[in-house]
Amino acid sequence: MRTRGRPKTAPEGETNDSKKEASGSQPVDAGSGSEDGPDSSASNKSAATVAEKEGGKGVAGDGEKASGEQKRQDFGEQESGDRDDRKRHPHNQQRNRNKQQHNRKQKQHPHQRKNKRQGGRKGRRPPMDFEEKRPLELGGLLGLEPFRESVALEELAVRAEGQGGEEIDFAELYALDLQELKERAIGLEVELGNAPIREEVLDAILAKAYEQNAPVKAVGVIEVMEEGHGLLLQAKDSFRVKSQSVFVPPVLVKQYGLQTGHEVEALLSPKVENSTCPIAVRIRLIMGEDPEAAAKTVPFTELVPYYPLERMFMETKSDAEWDNVSMRVVDLVSPVGFGQRGLIVAQPRTGKTVLLQGIAHAIRENNPDTHLIILLIDERPEEVTDFKRQVEGAEVISSTFDERAESHVH
Repeated sequence: MRTRGRPKTAPEGETNDSKKEASGSQPVDAGSGSEDGPDSSASNKSAATVAEKEGGKGVAGDGEKASGEQKRQDFGEQESGDRDDRKRHPHNQQRNRNKQQHNRKQKQHPHQRKNKRQGGRKGRRPPMDFEEKRPLELGGLLGLEPFRESVALEELAVRAEGQGGEEIDFAELYALDLQELKERAIGLEVELGNAPIREEVLDAILAKAYEQNAPVKAVGVIEVMEEGHGLLLQAKDSFRVKSQSVFVPPVLVKQYGLQTGHEVEALLSPKVENSTCPIAVRIRLIMGEDPEAAAKTVPFTELVPYYPLERMFMETKSDAEWDNVSMRVVDLVSPVGFGQRGLIVAQPRTGKTVLLQGIAHAIRENNPDTHLIILLIDERPEEVTDFKRQVEGAEVISSTFDERAESHVH
């Protein structure tokens, strides 16, 4: 039985033959030394001893060489046997193929691997990672003189106010879909090109209203940018910056102390050259109040936190379309009040979204004067559509799972 790592001794036949040759040489040396005298016999004995030592060294060296060759032979046989086992075993074959494929990928250039993951040689982004077809373009609005002085801006506001014609609500038009928007444009006798997009239809309506001296107003939530100007964002876009977000000049932002989150009603003027957005030339209302009175509003961060004092009942009429039994359980187990914070924790597919939809229905039924905002983050698009259709009068803001992570936190 072979064992790896254990030293082997030289073959017995080879060792015995070498010993015999060494011992056979001793009588010859001794016989020759007896004829020359005692001194020569002593030297012959020493020479025989040296020869015997040299012969022993030669035997040991031959034994080491033989044992080394035997080890290499045994290791080669064992390695070949392991290789045959790996070839015969199907899992080992699959593992070898995977390793070869991994080595080929490692030899590939890193830029080539990156482009391959992105879906082509040109490095195009995947379909989910899309960008705006028509991004927001301000052009030279920040540098134009009429939008930097309040006197010049007021002259534009007088021109935009018109002669008292029928006022057009830009936010109402913006919330319509493309087909309804085309029908509205045809009713206003606006000429449209072949297969126009939403932006083109809106621009044509605003230009037509400006020619007929009809005022156009817009209501939106302002976001103050780092450059000092503001943008009115719409609930239809979940308050994202779009190509037709209304531009609010820095002079108006500074004059009324506008802050991000204020709901603003403004008078609009059509876009100028090299820009894509209409322009606010006068501020009418801030948070539903006169602009001068809005300066007295206490900021939300300065309000005093306190416990809920007014209760909201979730149970409604017995013939409600939603799950009224679950709403009664919420009233019994976890009462909800105005200003109440709550958290629903459950496993997937157990009805969290349905329960949240029932709570929204109950609030609309029992508290019709309440401004209801529903925020859906990382939900499926069909659930967002279902919320918008089921809960009437609610402001549904969403960022679905097929959008970027930046959209979830903007």
